[in-house]
Amino acid sequence: MLLKTMICGLLFSVATMCNASPILLFENTTSDVDKSYLHGESVELSVWISGLTGSYDNGGIDLGLFDINLMFDRNVAQYVGTSFSQSLDDSVFFELSATETASGLNFFGVSLLIDLSTQLDAFKLFSLSFIAKETGDSNFTLNSLLLDSMGSEFTADSNKANIKVVQPVVSLFESTTPLLFFMGLLLVIGVRLKKLR
Repeated sequence: MLLKTMICGLLFSVATMCNASPILLFENTTSDVDKSYLHGESVELSVWISGLTGSYDNGGIDLGLFDINLMFDRNVAQYVGTSFSQSLDDSVFFELSATETASGLNFFGVSLLIDLSTQLDAFKLFSLSFIAKETGDSNFTLNSLLLDSMGSEFTADSNKANIKVVQPVVSLFESTTPLLFFMGLLLVIGVRLKKLR
């Protein structure tokens, strides 16, 4: 009975791994990303796809086209630029574009290959650069249209990223110490001059 339970458990685990669904990831981690930056600092985020299961011809899922929208608060994070991953070159993606939209950014790419059997099961799509513009929080969320090499749509879950921008803490003690020292020195000199008269 114990052996039967172990075999069933093993088969269930293998079946679960084989049916892993694709996921779009910030920073190549399945948990949500939460980062803090000082006002004016550079912010870097990467977007990955994971859980691809191989070529469509072999019953798997590959990535033939992506049309991804990224929503974020432009008041908190100022967009600087996008660099597409070298992994996209391996699958002969062309028409790669990053376009600013009213609610954020849109990323598009389509592969010229029909046979994507050599495509990795996880790879970086692109890296994003921002400047921490204003104090506050910006939630970064993705929604997407994804197609395999045969033009069939598939869905992918995604994690979220939260960027918090804070003002640098300015210590009044350190910046006012010389001023207080000179004011005290003037006071001492003034008192001594008054006593000498």
